[in-house]
Amino acid sequence: MRKFYSLLGLCKRANKVAGGEVAAEEAIRGKKACLVIVAGDASANTKKNFITLHRFMKFRFWNWEQRQI
Repeated sequence: MRKFYSLLGLCKRANKVAGGEVAAEEAIRGKKACLVIVAGDASANTKKNFITLHRFMKFRFWNWEQRQI
């Protein structure tokens, strides 16, 4: 898990991460997004919007559900 966060941090420093719903949608529509990670606690409407975009724009989609142990 730590390695994932390290790689995500490197991508953010290289300005290769779009954070937020609006920025992510702009990256998807501009065909700059290759992977979209949606938080597990995101609203149902937000998840539905990204799933709909996923069907039409064909990018990788990951619903991130982090569980506490």
